[in-house]
Amino acid sequence: ITYQTPGMGSSQQLSNLLEPLGSVPYALPTSIDFGARDVLTGASPAHPVTISNVDTMDDLDIVSIGLGGPDAAEFLLGSDSGETNLPPGTVRTVDVLFRPATTGAKSAVLTVNSPDLPGGSLEVTLSGEGTTPGEVVMTPSSLAFGNQDIASGPSAAQAVTISNASPVGTVILGDVDLAGTHALQFHITSDTGEASLPPGAARTLQIAMDPSLPGLKQAYLTVVSNDPDDPAVHAGLSGTGTG
Repeated sequence: ITYQTPGMGSSQQLSNLLEPLGSVPYALPTSIDFGARDVLTGASPAHPVTISNVDTMDDLDIVSIGLGGPDAAEFLLGSDSGETNLPPGTVRTVDVLFRPATTGAKSAVLTVNSPDLPGGSLEVTLSGEGTTPGEVVMTPSSLAFGNQDIASGPSAAQAVTISNASPVGTVILGDVDLAGTHALQFHITSDTGEASLPPGAARTLQIAMDPSLPGLKQAYLTVVSNDPDDPAVHAGLSGTGTG
């Protein structure tokens, strides 16, 4: 089973194979990591957990499904298909969400109880991190590429740094894109790619201009984040194609 982790800016994949557990072929994913979640933004997108009866002969009776562990209150169950009896080859699906109320690393366990399972239960470990918003700073606020011959290929790249100026909060980055009238005349040539920035951390991009036509070219780099004061920051890009 493959899970695509939903979230801001960043996409993350979890692969959990159905495998026999001991001599009884009942299986489900073993862990879900929700990553960083701002305590001010509410619950995360749901992660589906699929409980599968891959036995070919016997039913799986589910007595209960619940959350436990040190931070169980910061996770919650969502939509549940609700089957209590799974004949061979059938499944029950339940959604799990992460809703941290406080900052820091969080852990809990989703437990499936059944007399048909080895030891009477199966567990899915849950983890995530509650964060507070950071403060995004982008430097410089503009890049000027001057004159660039259209026959010469891309210009030398210039750096833009996205940093977190908050002493305590975490910046969670979303979309980082080029936009504007002449966005296609500029290119991000490299990107260190961090999806979250703890206090004092930074992400660096290199941008080059590669004009295909003569004339003034203008665009901007836009960065979306969880900064409540500046949810989208921009750096202007300009240069002139010649030749």
